Amino acid sequence: MSAAIQFGAERMQAPEIRVTRRATREAIDTQLDLEKMLAAAAFEQGRFFGDIAGRFLMAARMAFRWGSGVLDGISFFGAGNFEHIVRVAEILAATRILGRVRIRKETGLPLAPAERQFAEALAGVGVEQAVAYLRSLPIATQQEWRQLLRMHQQQAFTAAGVESKAALDALRNLVADGLSQDWTADQFEAKATDLLAKFQEESGTLRTLWNTVTANAMAQGRKEMLDDPEVRAIVSYRLYDAILDSHTRPNHALLDGGIAPWDWEGWGTYAPPNGFNCRCTLVGLTAPRANSMMADGRGFDLTEKIPGGAGPDPGFGKAA
Repeated sequence: MSAAIQFGAERMQAPEIRVTRRATREAIDTQLDLEKMLAAAAFEQGRFFGDIAGRFLMAARMAFRWGSGVLDGISFFGAGNFEHIVRVAEILAATRILGRVRIRKETGLPLAPAERQFAEALAGVGVEQAVAYLRSLPIATQQEWRQLLRMHQQQAFTAAGVESKAALDALRNLVADGLSQDWTADQFEAKATDLLAKFQEESGTLRTLWNTVTANAMAQGRKEMLDDPEVRAIVSYRLYDAILDSHTRPNHALLDGGIAPWDWEGWGTYAPPNGFNCRCTLVGLTAPRANSMMADGRGFDLTEKIPGGAGPDPGFGKAA
């Protein structure tokens, strides 16, 4: 399933998410919500590269003439880039709120008397309006919203650095190709322009970045609401739900169907995300549903045995 969502007059291809019938309704709905936020992040990437394209193209011309070392002095810092960091932090904070919203919907807890569907709020409007809608839901106070922004500023700063480095590395490779193949200055500029346009129009090589940071924010929001005493009173168990398709890693698939109480200490290690691009979800279950699933073989007790080889990808650190 690929999201191509229209924001204003621009079109930005979001990272691709595939879901299967094997997943629970809760996991599928979470992935569909996440897809919307991936599209928002991809759109913001396009706006960012639209802002810096001229500066990077000028540096690329100089690098082609004087050597790729010229690109070493290029920085993504600037007024426009600061705005980009703020907008990415807002998207991540809004995604975290959306994770909380999803849990309340799953447990039947109210949000607001006149709540609109998120898809309705996002379709045909800009990222700012979508973020403003999520911010308006009674899931976080204004003070909590500001705290969420501060918490995600470092992630947003890091993401901007990854974006900038990816473009600079691609330009360095292009300079090397141009020099080895004796391109003219006009040929190089045309190819550099096309290269920067791809960063503006497609998630491309940055797909893993956006998949990971938005999935982390969604998982954090879900966990915060699952840990809320009001929610725990309804769903006291957790189900590890993996999207079982050809992209699911074996160590993640082994955890699929694992069930344990909300306060099982093992969740600190095994709760998703368990790697870059992880699409697994932690779903809240009532005690009767948890017992029923384990009784009929649709789930297993993680507290009794963790499958060999199951767990996070090697070297993957959990986001705070």
